[in-house]
Amino acid sequence: LVLAREYPFWVPIGDGHTLHGTIDTLVVRWHAATETWSVLISDYKTNNKVPTYEYLEEDLQFSAYGYATMQPEFWMNLFPGDRAQGMALFEKYKSLPRYGEWVQLTSWRRMDAGIREERHYNRLTMAVNALVRSVEYSIFVPNISGESCRYCDFRAQCGLPELMDDQEQEQESEHHTLDASEEHRSRGAHLRHAGSDCTACGLHCHWSLQSPLV
Repeated sequence: LVLAREYPFWVPIGDGHTLHGTIDTLVVRWHAATETWSVLISDYKTNNKVPTYEYLEEDLQFSAYGYATMQPEFWMNLFPGDRAQGMALFEKYKSLPRYGEWVQLTSWRRMDAGIREERHYNRLTMAVNALVRSVEYSIFVPNISGESCRYCDFRAQCGLPELMDDQEQEQESEHHTLDASEEHRSRGAHLRHAGSDCTACGLHCHWSLQSPLV
């Protein structure tokens, strides 16, 4: 049963913060391994990198999605103008286990991202609170991949420069060589290289954080 596709959500989390993201596909399905019904959250990827199961089962992105579906606020907007119907679904499915599914669009390969439980949500909440506190004190944890920040609407909150177009970025890269190990050790520094990636929360910026502190 498909409940939603490309569904944006806003739910409360941590010390007065709001978790915002978009779930690609949300379904209720029969989970053969456990012989129970479950809520399945599928996330579609276009790159060719294939993660390991060990990575996916602790991935905070899927934890964020699972956490969101456990909140009544997530369901209230599922049916615009009819919150009662959304809340009825929340009550109906709130006790079902949450599973994640990684889907590679280029090959339609699917990987189980594991179940999400209370320990995953506690870890996520701690990460969110720590992220906000670090941003408040202008502490940014760098990652030089830059794959996510290029598409992030919250670059300014991380102290990153404005985006350059592809030609400007190519010219810039010709004049700058990043030393990965040295850059990673500069945990408190603002990165000057366009496309640096903030991973203070362990996420890859597929969901965003809105907070009165930033």
